[in-house]
Amino acid sequence: MEYAAKASGSSIVAQALAGFGKHHHPTLTGLAQRTSRCVQGAVNATKAYLQGDLEMAAEAQRNAARAPEPRR
Repeated sequence: MEYAAKASGSSIVAQALAGFGKHHHPTLTGLAQRTSRCVQGAVNATKAYLQGDLEMAAEAQRNAARAPEPRR
């Protein structure tokens, strides 16, 4: 918001943005923290999904190696 306040070239806009930021700081901080936790949760879920795929592929390979030879 500081950049926007400076870029506006208006002291009134700068004051309004400063007031907005001060008033909503706890909400904006919580929003940023929640967003970060959501993204991290998605990363963790994706890693778990991929790990599950690797485990299933390894199990399939083990099972294929144990399969009896076909009869002739």
